[in-house]
Amino acid sequence: MRQSLHAVAAVALLVLAGCSGLPTPSPDTTTTSPEYPPGVTEDGLDDWRTLLDAHRESVRERGAVVTSNTTVEAPVAGEVRTVELWSEDRAAPDAGPVYFESERPRAGVNGSVTRERIAAYADRDAVTWRVVNDGNVSVERESGDRVAAMRDQHVTRDGQLQRVLSAAAFEVATVERRDDRWVTTLVANEAELTDDGDDRRSEFSASVEVAASGRVLSLTFTRDPYADQRVGHEQVRVSWANGTTVEEPEWAR
Repeated sequence: MRQSLHAVAAVALLVLAGCSGLPTPSPDTTTTSPEYPPGVTEDGLDDWRTLLDAHRESVRERGAVVTSNTTVEAPVAGEVRTVELWSEDRAAPDAGPVYFESERPRAGVNGSVTRERIAAYADRDAVTWRVVNDGNVSVERESGDRVAAMRDQHVTRDGQLQRVLSAAAFEVATVERRDDRWVTTLVANEAELTDDGDDRRSEFSASVEVAASGRVLSLTFTRDPYADQRVGHEQVRVSWANGTTVEEPEWAR
């Protein structure tokens, strides 16, 4: 796998203002030089751990709403099927409560496939789980403070971001002003032979949008462990938005 990064230059426009015989205008405080996120330089992603730490701190302090859509070609009931996974997770600001909800297929013993919906609410006292499958509802409660673990796993997406950011060499594609902040888009494309002796190619491509603070705004990636086969093909789209109040659902009380 490539280790070197290829720079994509980002050029900023310098706005010059002047006047003659007119009152001097107030100084323009708009930043005209690109501001890169922690762990990122004009040459690309230099330290993914630093970037992930900044993203994690932003989610903890400001909260977040994250939505995820995943499509995977996977063996289900003896055949390869397109499996669609969906989730929406929320974390309140200032390390507040976390709510997690997802939907996924579940194969039955007779080859049938049903949709299973899982929800969880975590506060300082406990985590309460609610599972709905084929019309059956179950609720379980686990005592203990697991807010930080739930936030890192489901809202920050620690594990997912670590796997993606460390999987390839990310270059800077664009740096632009968006909603009064600098946003850097990182991209990666990798292809290599697998280690199973069959000379099969694995392919990986990804795009990550990051604010100058280190807050990840979106993640899109495609992974093909065997580019010549359907099985294993994975497409993921994740987006992060501003945090919101997380209310305790009735079934968790």
